[in-house]
Amino acid sequence: EDYDILLIGHEGHEEVIGTSGEAPDHIQLVDGPGDVAKVEVRDESKVVWLSQTTLSVDETMETVDALKEKFPQLISPPSDDICYATQNRQLAVKEMGAEAELVIVVGSRNSSNS
Repeated sequence: EDYDILLIGHEGHEEVIGTSGEAPDHIQLVDGPGDVAKVEVRDESKVVWLSQTTLSVDETMETVDALKEKFPQLISPPSDDICYATQNRQLAVKEMGAEAELVIVVGSRNSSNS
């Protein structure tokens, strides 16, 4: 229906590249709240957001809040867009971090989870 899709994610990430390739004329990348000011849409009543599934839930919602402030009619995805496993791991690390003196996370350089 000719919606603009605001994809919250990191430029160059494999998932963002693949998702953007599905509808390149309709998808704009938003890499955090700092990008919101430059976002322009064709019709403010036809704007939806999606996110890279491996992002931080907290950081994603900060960006969504900024987008909603600019586009009050912004449509959310039908369910959480962040991967269930990613959410669980992030919650576990927050809980563990409150009790631990040090937490070490090992991951790849291009991972949004490490």
